[in-house]
Amino acid sequence: MIVILCKSKDNYAQNIIEWLKIYDCEYVVVDLDFEFFFKIEIIFKRFDFKIKLLLNNGMELNFNEISYFLCRSGSLKKNMITHSISNEFDNKIADYYLNLEKDTLIDFIYEEISKKSLGFISQKPLNKLIQIRKAQLAGILVPDTFITNSKKNINKFTDSTELITKAIQENIGFQDRVKVIYQRVKLVKIKELPFSFFPSLFQKRLIKELEIRTFYLDNKFYSIAIYNSEQVVDMRDYYHVQNHFKFQLPKELELKLTQLMKTLNLVSGSIDLILSDKGEFYFLEVNPAGQYDWVSVFGSYNLDEKIAKFLNKHEENNKKINKN
Repeated sequence: MIVILCKSKDNYAQNIIEWLKIYDCEYVVVDLDFEFFFKIEIIFKRFDFKIKLLLNNGMELNFNEISYFLCRSGSLKKNMITHSISNEFDNKIADYYLNLEKDTLIDFIYEEISKKSLGFISQKPLNKLIQIRKAQLAGILVPDTFITNSKKNINKFTDSTELITKAIQENIGFQDRVKVIYQRVKLVKIKELPFSFFPSLFQKRLIKELEIRTFYLDNKFYSIAIYNSEQVVDMRDYYHVQNHFKFQLPKELELKLTQLMKTLNLVSGSIDLILSDKGEFYFLEVNPAGQYDWVSVFGSYNLDEKIAKFLNKHEENNKKINKN
């Protein structure tokens, strides 16, 4: 059985489901906006190991019967794990202890899911700084990057008058009744910065020949290049003046990226790269549940079908193993 973990109205999940239906592949969808587990059973007995989760809708997930997970979006709701607090303890102390217990429990469940999963599920996003360091160790170029809270340190780092700044981890959006605020990659003038500030990430600005989005799936790469005649800082703000076309990464780079994905324990993900004006490829980041529809469309890759084929192959193999 394939288990799809997602939020409501996840179009990517829906497209993959349509292909799973064509392949007559057994699957269930766990809508993490509404469903949660209220009974759990984890057993370690000699060489036997079991995890069972009973969801609020009556569905039981027996991990030994699941061939593969597809983790699209969302997370398990730890606040739905009910408990009673003894009168012997202060409520704050008891809540602190029980939250540690819940975190340990959910971390373990996520760890087991990740052993047979497309996508990424965790209580924390995949750390971008860890990505950059592991890319370096895999022999992949990354933009000159540093984090500081001091203007003085910036001047030690570079003689440039401008740098790019971006979120250290996640770009967030905020909306109220008046305006919408998005974080973006921004160009900053060093002279306009205060002497001290919150620790921030800065990168040397690269002159881009192309930006590249690559979808990685099971040791294969599906890439498109994005060309913009203007040297824009954040391409997300300039979709209307971009050209997209199918692109083939150099084999040597694909081998290094494969090594990176393995060290990150990822079977799939969307990788962002830059090809500089000097012909060098630079790694920016990988999004484990990244958007791939425009890669699929502009590259004519039909990625929804390829993902469904991958999941169906594991389901068929699992049936053969159980039959034997």
